[in-house]
Amino acid sequence: RCGALLDSKFATCDKCKTEDMLLEAQELLASFKEKGIVPLEQEDMLERALISFEGTDYDTAQMFIKQATDQANLNKRRHDETVKELERVEQLIKALSAKGVAIPDVEMRVYHSKLALTRSDFKSAKEIAGTLVADVTRLDAEARKDEIFEAIQKAERDVRTQKALGEKDTVPAGRAVESAKAAYGSQDYVQSESFVKDVYKLLKDPTWTPEREREAEEERVK
Repeated sequence: RCGALLDSKFATCDKCKTEDMLLEAQELLASFKEKGIVPLEQEDMLERALISFEGTDYDTAQMFIKQATDQANLNKRRHDETVKELERVEQLIKALSAKGVAIPDVEMRVYHSKLALTRSDFKSAKEIAGTLVADVTRLDAEARKDEIFEAIQKAERDVRTQKALGEKDTVPAGRAVESAKAAYGSQDYVQSESFVKDVYKLLKDPTWTPEREREAEEERVK
C-alpha cells in the first residue's frame, strides 16, 4: 500500500500495520468518549505511539497501541459493570423507599460513584457501587425476610417430594436447605435466599456447583 517491497503478495509492512492499528485505536477511544468514558491515559499512550510511529519505531508504537486498547477495553468493562450496579441500586432504592425503608447516605454515595466514573476513576466508582449493592441488597432481604422464610419452607417441601419420587439424588439439595435455614437463623437473609436458589439448581442437577456455573458463564462471555 505504501510502496514498500514485501516478501509475499499478502504481507503487510510494519508501517501500514502500525498505521491501521493507530487509526483503529483512535476510533475506539472516540467511541468511548461518545459514551461518556474519558480515556485520558489511553490518549497519552496513543500520543507516544504516534511519536514512535513518526520515528519509524513501529514495534514500540504497536506496544503503546496495544497497551492503550487493552486498558481502554478494561475500563469500558468496569464502566459498564458499574453503571449496571448503580441502575440495580436505584431500582432497589425505589422499591425500599416504597416500603418505608431508609438507607443512610445513599444519594451521596450514588453521587460519588457517578462522579468517580466521570473522572475515569473506575476502581473507586466500582468499589463504591459494590458496597452500595451489598448494603441495599441486605436491606432489601431484611425487608423480605418473611417471604424468604416461606421460600425456605417451600424448598424443603419440594426436596421431600423429589426424594419420595426417588428419581434423583436429593442429598445435595437437602444440604442446601439446611444451609438456608442456618443462614436465616443467623439473620443473614441474603445468603439464606442464595442457598434457596441453590436448592433448585441442585434438584435439577445434583452435581451442580457454583464453580462450574462461574466457569460456564466465563466461557459464554468470551
